[in-house]
Amino acid sequence: MEKRLVKGAVYSFVIGICLAILFIPEWESFRMPLREYVIRVLRFGIMAMFGTVIALWLLGMTGMQRGEIYDFVAGVVKSFVVVSLFIVLVAAVANLVR
Repeated sequence: MEKRLVKGAVYSFVIGICLAILFIPEWESFRMPLREYVIRVLRFGIMAMFGTVIALWLLGMTGMQRGEIYDFVAGVVKSFVVVSLFIVLVAAVANLVR
């Protein structure tokens, strides 16, 4: 389970940063200092990572069968999609409220 959590954390962090770069426009970095832009991108990636790790931990506690690759891949994809959609929704609402 530890290996699954570490893989999920690393992959979701990288994909979270990629999504943050897509959803935080580059032109916005000219309005704010570059340091603040980088911190916003990292914060987005870290939120994706923690959300995915929590989702994977909860899926692991449900007693998934060991050795079934399909269950592992399905769990990772489900948790990443749910967490990513939640983060995108929160980011979109936050941008609309500002």
